[in-house]
Amino acid sequence: MSVFKEHAESLIEKGLSVTPVIDKRPYVKDWQNLHGESVLENAQAWEKANGLGLILGEISGIICLDIDIKNNNERLKEVLEGLNKLLPPLYCGLIGSPVKPIARLFKFNGERSEKFRSIDVELLSNGNQKVIPPSVYPGGLTKYVWRGKSLYEIDPDDLPELPEIVLEYLRQENERFRNDSGSSPKDLALTPEKGRSNHGSHNNISKRALTLLHAGWDFQNIVDDVLDMDKRINKDADSLYFLCPSRHDFRTKNARVNAMKFVGELIYRNVDKRYDNNDFFKKELANGFTWRDPDNEKARPIRQHISRKHFLLP
Repeated sequence: MSVFKEHAESLIEKGLSVTPVIDKRPYVKDWQNLHGESVLENAQAWEKANGLGLILGEISGIICLDIDIKNNNERLKEVLEGLNKLLPPLYCGLIGSPVKPIARLFKFNGERSEKFRSIDVELLSNGNQKVIPPSVYPGGLTKYVWRGKSLYEIDPDDLPELPEIVLEYLRQENERFRNDSGSSPKDLALTPEKGRSNHGSHNNISKRALTLLHAGWDFQNIVDDVLDMDKRINKDADSLYFLCPSRHDFRTKNARVNAMKFVGELIYRNVDKRYDNNDFFKKELANGFTWRDPDNEKARPIRQHISRKHFLLP
């Protein structure tokens, strides 16, 4: 018996749907609708196959977050780092190429397939399949291997669900890189007259900050992140977003202080109950935030109060 057919039987017993594949391509007709033991009847297909594909979506109750970002891709390194911070601990995943991140399996919860082309990530659901171990990776030099737990040893119902915050982050980053790749440095310039870049510094930074807020990040960490993002998207601009003189709400020449006010307002307008149990945040709610503008030694301390009721800059 083919080793792939043998593994297929064990997954079918778990209620999953599979297909024989050759170099990542399904080797039977109408494979999207295969279910149960009928797929095992095609002995010739299993003998020729060099891999096994898990049919995804509602039919198996499993989806796959397929991350195709190569480990040495400096352009998308920051995207991968941000994604890893939002993903839950690895439960069941796999790799084929040693230079690519782990593809992760999650429980199907009605998600549709979605491509994030600009950042080389794809959510695979209905109408897709994922090649799984012990399949041979195209080229024949390596095999797919499990990371975390093997699908053969777990109950598929125990798979975690994919947090919606992850999809929101991927959509946001995909849009950002899509806009950046289609714009010239001149188009990206943030001018004092506009107060923002043509590709939307305010909207992009706001979305990023809200994503991190709902992911439970601390105030200071969110500030650090949006400052880094400002430098990245406005590196060729006349002025950083947090130093734009046309924005009346940025009262100092200190980008960090302005970023703190910016994030504080977002927290006030979008307070998440998870912050109620955050010791850092509760402490700062009680004490407020105090800074002195380093560009003006005579300036009085800038005190910002963040609470559910008010956000003030005395």
